[in-house]
Amino acid sequence: MPETKPRVLELTDAGPGVGCSNGAVQYRMAETILVHGLDKVVRVYRARGDSGQKEAEHTNASIGDALVTGETLQWEYHKSFEGMSREEINALSLHEYEVLEEQQMKKNAWRAAADLAEQVDGEPAPNGFISCRVTPNESEQFLWDRDHLEKYISAKSEASKLTLPGSGYYSQLERFCQLHFQRGELYIEFVRGSCKKNGELCDFCREWNGPWTGCVPRPYPDDVNTGFHYLMAQETPTQDDAGNDRPVDDFQPRARLKALYKENSILSSDEEKVKAFSTKYVEPENLVRNYILHLEHLDLMKEKRQREEKANKEARAQRKYEEYNWQDLYESRKISSLRVFELHKYIDHHRLSERGHKLKKKDKVSLVQAHIAMTTFANVREERELDLNEASEDEDDIVLNEWGTSENNDLELFCLCGQPEDERFMVCCDRCDDSFHGECLNMSEEVMELYNNNPDLDFICPFCIAT
Repeated sequence: MPETKPRVLELTDAGPGVGCSNGAVQYRMAETILVHGLDKVVRVYRARGDSGQKEAEHTNASIGDALVTGETLQWEYHKSFEGMSREEINALSLHEYEVLEEQQMKKNAWRAAADLAEQVDGEPAPNGFISCRVTPNESEQFLWDRDHLEKYISAKSEASKLTLPGSGYYSQLERFCQLHFQRGELYIEFVRGSCKKNGELCDFCREWNGPWTGCVPRPYPDDVNTGFHYLMAQETPTQDDAGNDRPVDDFQPRARLKALYKENSILSSDEEKVKAFSTKYVEPENLVRNYILHLEHLDLMKEKRQREEKANKEARAQRKYEEYNWQDLYESRKISSLRVFELHKYIDHHRLSERGHKLKKKDKVSLVQAHIAMTTFANVREERELDLNEASEDEDDIVLNEWGTSENNDLELFCLCGQPEDERFMVCCDRCDDSFHGECLNMSEEVMELYNNNPDLDFICPFCIAT
């Protein structure tokens, strides 16, 4: 492992996987602190302007093992909706809008990555020279548990987190972040011993024998010496006039702009308020205006999405049962993507359960999937029996096994399909003890293993749900 220092400053640019608000970044930061026994870590986002549209400044930052030269990295090679008028942008559908935006972001990301590799490659390093290249695909990235971590972070409830692989480990990291991290608009700060504010030191901080340290003073405008816009760190107050700790983002320009914009207190077209903000927070007017334009752009996109989602919901509500390709939805595993009122159309049409409308959505999905599966297997069985009858009439000397039976009459049959286990993954119902093939329920092996290996997690089959 490389030699580390107990107090670390990380200066990053914008982009996926590095932003201070990124959940995975915070968990990885906690891992680094625990592995190396650090006592202070400050991660600051150093890009000028907003994260997607401005140049990113790498000041003595670290990218892997590469020491960056300190040169400025251009980001916006390709501008958003270049050559399009405001009217043309407003006329775009949400899908068209998102596609164009994603294409522009991808082109800029790949171009910036290539330029960065060119700048860094061959630069002198402590043990020789740097070798830098652009990663061609995700399979070469170091952290193998990224998918598991992302699922844990995006889980909507504590109960669902407990069913995920690695939940015990990730929950400890989550608790560590909650106890020790102070988060601002453009930074995260860890200080050993900060957990004491909750009553007592945690085990990690209790083992520390070195000198304690405090939080870094956050910038504060210099109202006296106007030639230097912000106070020196040593002169920066950490408390307000009443003796209370200063709010995290009290003089952070982007955070304050967000708050004012949310209150409808500032617009890009309001010259006076833009100028007043620029003076108070010591930011150039063009940067203030550009960030407000960025917020307005996000609102426009949100409005488009809401309009299209409303129109789509209304259109789906008008569709009749006969207009759905239920078989295709089942085979492509998209039944769960239907809205509840759409599942009701199938349940009501086939009169599957008197209490079908009172079931939870996941149970309605299982009920619909099970019925489609039974219908499918019934049709297959009928077709196979017809084929067998025709074959027996033409060739009396050919003996074929019937669908649903076996050469060995002692072979036990299971599932909706009435077939044996056949070394396929199966899951057992905790209510009726019948077993089902995962593929017949459109259930992945990962979900089946969770049911089979977790005694506290009950699987209830579609038949038991319906009755």
